[in-house]
Amino acid sequence: GFSASQDWEGLVDEPIIFHSALNSSSVSSIYTNQSAGNGWDGSARACSTLLANWRMDELNWSGTANEVIDSSGNGFHATATNGAVTAGSSPVINGNPGTCRYGEFEDAGGTNGDHLVVSGFPNITQDFSITGWIRSSDVSRKGQRVFADDQSNSGGYALSLGDGGSGRLRFYSRAASPVSLDSNAVISNNTWYFVAGLADITNKTKTIYIYSLAGT
Repeated sequence: GFSASQDWEGLVDEPIIFHSALNSSSVSSIYTNQSAGNGWDGSARACSTLLANWRMDELNWSGTANEVIDSSGNGFHATATNGAVTAGSSPVINGNPGTCRYGEFEDAGGTNGDHLVVSGFPNITQDFSITGWIRSSDVSRKGQRVFADDQSNSGGYALSLGDGGSGRLRFYSRAASPVSLDSNAVISNNTWYFVAGLADITNKTKTIYIYSLAGT
């Protein structure tokens, strides 16, 4: 059993249990590897750089402040605006486990502008990446923002669909040259795609990735 008098007073990190009795050389190797910032076996590792993660699995959105939960733990919750809701009839991956629910932004041709607002999102001045799954009912319509920050951000950026032409994904960032990078016209209507925009601010470059459900 556990007694309250037995609790640790301080910090703990990297506990590991092996199914063997290690020798002194193995213990020394683990110490050396972890002291160098690597995994216990010497493999390269990096601390989590996750800034925000909106799973959009809420049963519904009503416009209540911060109802779209950021599961990263950083507290960048969002608010559904102008009628954005969730749905679950056509997820990326069916079944359990699957991708569950998703955000639905259907506003009769773009007249209502339903979207999510993230309050207090930081001004990103270092390398960053944006990823997500998208499915558009009209890949020819310009200005469809997956994510954008061009108001309080000195290096404004956006990942969008249609700005570079029908079926083309655009990654725009003032902090890298050229400012806009457009994909080929590979995105079709009513089809799920995994998309990513990577900004290497240090080297002033951008990269776009697009994958279908088949991985192509």
